[in-house]
Amino acid sequence: MKLKTKIGIGIIIALLIGLSTFYFAWKSEKKERIRQESNVEQLTKNVDQANMNLNLTHKEFAKAKTDWKVELDSVMKANDIALKSVKSATIIKTEYKDTGSVKIVYKKVTKPINSAIYTIPVSYSDSCWGIRAKILSKDPETKINITERTASNSSQLLILRKRLWGFLWYQNKKTEYKGFTKCGEMKFTQIQFVKK
Repeated sequence: MKLKTKIGIGIIIALLIGLSTFYFAWKSEKKERIRQESNVEQLTKNVDQANMNLNLTHKEFAKAKTDWKVELDSVMKANDIALKSVKSATIIKTEYKDTGSVKIVYKKVTKPINSAIYTIPVSYSDSCWGIRAKILSKDPETKINITERTASNSSQLLILRKRLWGFLWYQNKKTEYKGFTKCGEMKFTQIQFVKK
């Protein structure tokens, strides 16, 4: 093969490598720009933090100044979970408010011997909240009137990365899920759909 031909082939190969490198860098940059624009749009549109879907780097998460970031940080710190081990996180906020009247159940009124105070057990329960209490009163006909019911809670579901063990790079196949909640107890069911 002539020297000019070899040089020509070398130049063509170098150009192809350069163009493909440029293309992949451009494609990666475009994907990163779209991700960042989507995050900015989500954060500016949803000031009340309703139904956001963010794709953040660990650095971007560390710089975030939001309520959900503070909550997630405190949950991870309290449970000794490193940010680098978290693959994804879901923060769920629930708010409930009802000003409608409710039917309170009054049970048997009792009055201990040698006491001027009546004990009036009361209770109420529905799918969102419930109470069980006692009214202490000098009047056995005392009633309670609930004018507003509110509930507020925040839950976090963390999906942890698969762990690598030692120099053998043995990968733990089971993804770990951890759930936390500000009020009460959190139970979740993980469902994975598989093709048969």
